[in-house]
Amino acid sequence: MLMLAGGLLVSCGKMETGESTTRLPDGKYPLRLTAEVAQPHPRAGGKEIGVMLDGMLSLQRYVMDASGNTVPKDTENTIYRKSTTETCVTARTPNADIDQSGGYAGFGLLYVTVVGGYDQAVSLRFNHRMAKVEFTLMAGEGVTEEKRMK
Repeated sequence: MLMLAGGLLVSCGKMETGESTTRLPDGKYPLRLTAEVAQPHPRAGGKEIGVMLDGMLSLQRYVMDASGNTVPKDTENTIYRKSTTETCVTARTPNADIDQSGGYAGFGLLYVTVVGGYDQAVSLRFNHRMAKVEFTLMAGEGVTEEKRMK
């Protein structure tokens, strides 16, 4: 089981912090992420996660190794901070298009949203996230007929 530690979990909406915002030069302040694997597992190394900052439209690819180091997959995926304002960071793993239209799929989606400043590493603590639950109640005790629930 993969468990990533750290971070304050908060809702990321428009934040009123009272701090002034300073625009940062492009390409100078890359997003730094840290993670800890509580129970190292041979499959933990090379785990790809999708990461984005508030206002971004698509996920960038980062890779976490078994030691918890998390770095951009390549230079094109590096996220640079644009200002000194605390920013909402959203991440998920696996970072892949997931299709279970053919039935049950054996995977777990881990998801996290955390706020962090430009001058500190952001620690991620992932939680399981379910997108949809579907089940069928079979006729029997208390159920008079079979019902499909979504």
